[in-house]
Amino acid sequence: EDPDGDPVALKVLGAHTAEDPAARKRFEREGDILARLHHDNVVRLLGRGIEPDGRLYLALEYVPGQDLGQLLERCPGQRLSIAESVYVVERCA
Repeated sequence: EDPDGDPVALKVLGAHTAEDPAARKRFEREGDILARLHHDNVVRLLGRGIEPDGRLYLALEYVPGQDLGQLLERCPGQRLSIAESVYVVERCA
């Protein structure tokens, strides 16, 4: 939860991956990009830090609902129709 009591989503770089300098750099770069990015269809970065065991984390705006993987599980052949694909892409542009 954030200070107001609202839920947040935490993205944590796993312990094994956190040992890889290139993976840490990509994760840090993701945080840097999110810090500068402001778009209605992109979650906001609320904070970031390092756990006592050295793992990196990003605290992100929580958006209820399903992710793309969950949506694909419901689709025949795990594929979106053209109309569904266009809908998703338009929301990302």
